[in-house]
Amino acid sequence: MSQVHQIQLGDQAIGVKLEKTRGRTIRLIYKPELKLFVLRTPSGQVDKQAEAFLQQHQKWMLKRLQKSTLTDKRSVRFHADLEQGLIPFLGEGYQLIRKIGKRRKVERRPDKREIHLTLLPQDEDWKAFLRESLRLLAKEILPERTFSLAKATDSTVNKVFIKGQKTRWGSCSSLANVNLNWHMVFMPSPLIDYVIIHELMHLRELNHSPKFWGWVEHFYPNYKQAEKEIRQYEWMIGILD
Repeated sequence: MSQVHQIQLGDQAIGVKLEKTRGRTIRLIYKPELKLFVLRTPSGQVDKQAEAFLQQHQKWMLKRLQKSTLTDKRSVRFHADLEQGLIPFLGEGYQLIRKIGKRRKVERRPDKREIHLTLLPQDEDWKAFLRESLRLLAKEILPERTFSLAKATDSTVNKVFIKGQKTRWGSCSSLANVNLNWHMVFMPSPLIDYVIIHELMHLRELNHSPKFWGWVEHFYPNYKQAEKEIRQYEWMIGILD
């Protein structure tokens, strides 16, 4: 059984849902879709221990709320721009052109910075088609760039898969397969290169050891700045879901 309590956090009241679990450690997570925190505590712990844990983590909770508020504002602006036919693509503003045709089609015109979507007359959920269209464009761009950078860094790649991960930009496996998030197409090309090189270096070191970061720095010397910049795009993961 779980309970939701209201606590004062800064200048606002926020809900905290208390859940008892079979685990041995306390876990605190934020659910932006519900606008509340979830505190999961072992069944044997008392309420005073939960209260003390919340007090100790108030700074983290405030930062998480602020980040969520900023994400909400960015999301509202993104969808407002989308309704006006504007969309970010490879770090630049693209004009989104919607047309009606006999078959669905997506076409990118880099010279004019336009993305043309040809929809069927009965298509109502055009954003769903836009999502799939961007995924198709990602499949055209990202694998080719990955194999190019693999050659430049003397890395061996088996296959490149384009996916829609909810929390990460990329991953790889011991089979030399690289998985990339299609949402990467919103980012500037240098950051796309960074994500790809990051994953290529994981093919050498499946960890985040000093040796791994040494390889990253060798092929992407400005990687620390890229790490900072890429956080500015995290809110775009899942933006059209």
